[in-house]
Amino acid sequence: METKRMRPTACSNVELAGTANRQSIKELKRNKEYWGGEIAAHSWSSATHTVAFTAVTPELLDTELRLMKEWLIDNGFQGRDLVAHPLGKFNGAVMNIASKQYKFARTVNIRQQETQPPGNPFTCRAQSSTNTVTLAQITAQVDAAYANGTRLNLPYHDIVPTPGTAGHASEL
Repeated sequence: METKRMRPTACSNVELAGTANRQSIKELKRNKEYWGGEIAAHSWSSATHTVAFTAVTPELLDTELRLMKEWLIDNGFQGRDLVAHPLGKFNGAVMNIASKQYKFARTVNIRQQETQPPGNPFTCRAQSSTNTVTLAQITAQVDAAYANGTRLNLPYHDIVPTPGTAGHASEL
């Protein structure tokens, strides 16, 4: 990605920032400075992350989205206009509420890459990835997106130094 001048985005679960096996705000800021990417919203609470935005009340969703936005702004993060739907789940009500605070929302779709610009800014598609995806496969996806002028969203959970170790360091 660096050779193509493509920058990553880490989407944070705010409640977990700085807890065991999670990046602290200081680490998120250092990573942002190091790789030139951005930090965006994913969820305010672990409870909402676990059940998805579609399973909480509109009032709770509105509150969590607002709190995440304030947290991003207060910490100087550049991804303040993006939220990643937990579990990739969304519906019309979620998109309506999210559109009050954000300009884009990412979901998951393993069949299609996102267009540039995105067809719908509140359902930006991402290629779901697992721990079986190789570096060569990722490199090929980055190269293809660059060559085709398409957007490539590759969400990852559990970024750890060694496979099989515990932790949910960030989502890229």
